[in-house]
This record gives sequence, C-alpha cells and structure tokens, in this order.
Amino acid sequence: MAVGSGQYGTFHVGASELLEVNNWKLTRKAAIHEYATNNTEGYKKTVAGTKSGSGSVSGIYDGQCSDLTPGDDVAVKLYYSAAGSFDIDVTVESFDVEVDIDDGAPVSWECSFITDGDWS
Repeated sequence: MAVGSGQYGTFHVGASELLEVNNWKLTRKAAIHEYATNNTEGYKKTVAGTKSGSGSVSGIYDGQCSDLTPGDDVAVKLYYSAAGSFDIDVTVESFDVEVDIDDGAPVSWECSFITDGDWS
C-alpha cells in the first residue's frame, strides 16, 4: 500500500471549500470501560462504550471563515487524499484568530470542533 501525502488535504464547510487551510486534525475515539469480576481471575477486562470525535482546522485568515461560529452546527467534509474523505456533522467549539505584530507573520486562525453523531 502506498503512503499518502497530505498535500491533497482540504476542508469543506457545506459545499464550499475553505481556502488557505494549512492543517486539519480529526480524533475518533471510544469510551473504554475497565471492569473486574469474580470471573476475570484478577485481571481487568475492557468493553467499548459510546463513540465520539473532535478535531481542529487551521489556516491563513482571509475573512472566508465566517461560517465557523462557536456553537453553530455545520456539515464538513475533510479530504485526506484526492479521493478519500470523512463526511461529518460537527458543532463548532471555538474559533481563534492570531495576529503576530512582532514579526508580521500572516494572520492565522484555528477552529476546534466536536463531532455530532456518526462519522463516515
């Protein structure tokens, strides 16, 4: 199997691709519960519970990111290759803008989100 390159990564909100995105991250997880009983012979066993996810996206601020308002529910599509993607409903948790006055670096932004239901 060939190793994929992140160069094809994009982030879409609804039908619109966000421009100037330089990074996105998706964390998929399950609540894992440990237990011990009289039948586990002194060892812990585990059972997976509910699943959830969270993530972030960041880029260079160009004013286009106005659809990412904290508290809003949005449908996003996260491309990890030219053809592969995750389609997810998310709730925007935070939206940060960073201005570097000292060095004059490009104005950047970062958005954190939590998944709302299933991811595919």
